Amino acid sequence: MNEGMKVDRDSVSLIIMIAEDLFKNKAFNETINYCKLILSEFPDIKDAKVLLYRSLKELNDPSSTEVLNELLKDYPDDPLVKSLTESVDSNLSNKVEVKKDESNIEQKSEFQTIEKDNVITANEAENLLDRSLEEINSINGVLGSIIIEESGLVIRAKILENLDPEITSALFSTIFSVSEDSISKTELGLIDRIFIEIGKVRIYLFKGNGYILGIFTEEVVKIGLILIKAKQLLKNIKQVLEQ
Repeated sequence: MNEGMKVDRDSVSLIIMIAEDLFKNKAFNETINYCKLILSEFPDIKDAKVLLYRSLKELNDPSSTEVLNELLKDYPDDPLVKSLTESVDSNLSNKVEVKKDESNIEQKSEFQTIEKDNVITANEAENLLDRSLEEINSINGVLGSIIIEESGLVIRAKILENLDPEITSALFSTIFSVSEDSISKTELGLIDRIFIEIGKVRIYLFKGNGYILGIFTEEVVKIGLILIKAKQLLKNIKQVLEQ
């Protein structure tokens, strides 16, 4: 996060969105930094304080208790704030139950899930990828997104009508291939992302294991938001293509 970053009322919602995505990705320290940045200018933003509390709690930071007390004082009847206290009580109950039955090693807590091997069908895979692309396309200023194989074959695409998916995928594949060949000669390491500016349009390319994610945006879209959303989308792609 840029230390010199300033916050105004118009940008609060965007910063909270970024902080929420960081929290979902377990980047709790970064989440805390964004929340504190918001609260330093606008201490009345409840959502930022709630997210600050949840992040501190995940890190077992004792200052989370102070933040929770402030929330209870300022918003005693707010359902969201009340749910935080219920969560605390639930966690305490879970700890007691675990002590009573230590042999139950598969017991779940609120923040822990036990994942089993899941095999998704072809239709489920296509739906997951479509939903993922639609979610990132729903961001104001995003013009489209596409998933391709490294060879240039289109996997899924939701881009502007005037863009040909086949030509676009071939272009992106070539860009990565040529860039990797050039960089390999300099021994600087591997490329996992490329940013391109063409007039008022930006193109973000992210490489996974055998595939490339491309995102088209207007220049007004914050790069931090695209990076976060791309990280989430790459996880969904990995779930489908690398299972």
